[in-house]
Amino acid sequence: MDDSAFQAANARAAYLARPWLKHYSSFVPPELATNFSNGLEMFLATVRAMADQAATYYFDETITYGELDRKSTALAAALKERGVAYGDRVALYLQNIPQFLIAMYAIWKVGAIAVLCNPMFKQKELEYHLNDSGAKGLICLESLYETVARYVVGSTKVEFVITTSELDYAGKGELPALLASSKKQRFAETLDLLELLSKFDGATVEFASLAPTDIAFLTYTSGTTGLPKGAMNTHANVVFNATVYKEWMQLGEDDIVIGMKKIYSGGAPVSPAIVENFQEITGAYIHNIYGLTETTSPSHATPLGGRAPVDPDSGALAVGVPIPNTICRVVDVTTGEDLPVGEVGELITKGPEVVAGYWQKPEETANAIRDGYLYTGDVAKMDEEGWFYIVDRKKDMIIVSGYKVWPRDVEDTLYQHPAVREAAVIGVADAYRGETVKAYVALKSGYEGKVKPEELIEFCKERMANYKYPRHIEFLDEVPKTVTGKFLRRELRDKARQ
Repeated sequence: MDDSAFQAANARAAYLARPWLKHYSSFVPPELATNFSNGLEMFLATVRAMADQAATYYFDETITYGELDRKSTALAAALKERGVAYGDRVALYLQNIPQFLIAMYAIWKVGAIAVLCNPMFKQKELEYHLNDSGAKGLICLESLYETVARYVVGSTKVEFVITTSELDYAGKGELPALLASSKKQRFAETLDLLELLSKFDGATVEFASLAPTDIAFLTYTSGTTGLPKGAMNTHANVVFNATVYKEWMQLGEDDIVIGMKKIYSGGAPVSPAIVENFQEITGAYIHNIYGLTETTSPSHATPLGGRAPVDPDSGALAVGVPIPNTICRVVDVTTGEDLPVGEVGELITKGPEVVAGYWQKPEETANAIRDGYLYTGDVAKMDEEGWFYIVDRKKDMIIVSGYKVWPRDVEDTLYQHPAVREAAVIGVADAYRGETVKAYVALKSGYEGKVKPEELIEFCKERMANYKYPRHIEFLDEVPKTVTGKFLRRELRDKARQ
């Protein structure tokens, strides 16, 4: 055995010895192999196997995989006519509607890159994403074009706009209340999606040859600490994560509508109190799942049917265990050295889900991804059993009289109070302690005027170390958030300094 083979064998043996693997469900292997080189190949294989089966249900209308393939090919022909080619970017400014899938597969069929734009974006945000990505085309809802996009495309490199309506595939029955105020619109300067699909229906398109390393999406970070960055999600990332979801959650043909049987929550860690309340009301358990924009989707998840433990020190609910093929470490935030089990440090992750980097930002890429490890910026700990707990964001740490305080710890305590709907914690200047803890709280309906800040401070004081509990609490109607629902702590810090 040569040195490289010996090192590979040792690395595999070390991986298989990881403590979290014992928590995997019996149907999940420690190492997953993927069968496709890109997302388009994976989709076309599904079309061949299930052409007549439903791909989407949208109110009264069903689209089969065969129909989705035909429609996306028609749109691909339209995109080619507009000059879209390999490597070009086409932005999607859509809600969760069938047209999103039609557009995404069409973009891949011509070898282009989909730029995902949150439908909650306002003018400034949309303009930034279109300019940063250099999008050549924009596919958007008519309502979003009318109120937002039409005012910014002239300041970008966008050459054409295709509009569509949330009514287009809603069926012919009575409109649901959600769409009661919607209307079909046409604009002289835009192309209509349905008209394009009709014009190019049955067209023959030579599909692009996509490599695993080709970019499938640009998915932008939430911008909680600065300008959003476009994470380059490759086709290899997409295929691997789809495979993880399929195996981890045992998704099959019978899971077209999952309902309340398999519930996973991501985006931000869920507090134990929320999980308990949800299960008490619905009878269903929320499985935590964790990942970042830079991991394409999950890097950690709670095994299906399992229950995540609660950290006795911080009170945080475990976000899960690392998914297959993934190595995670907790390192010192200053030195980068590995920390012993149970100690708090920065979480770093290596695996097939980690993105190639940030779009046209080599310095930020080099800082975030080192030796294959993504430095997440999340402060975490791993217990002896291999469960991981997210304590907080590294940049949000508060130093009180030399002691480290993590906002998440205080927030989870506040969420135990029946009056608290939202809680966001920051550090504020303090002449005696250096920093002290301040919480911004939004109360549940019916508690306004009945609960005072002093009551919540005392509630925390009874449950936390003296240096941790908040000395200041301010009530807000709503805690400011990004368009993806994450607390904007920088706005709260600015507010506290005023």
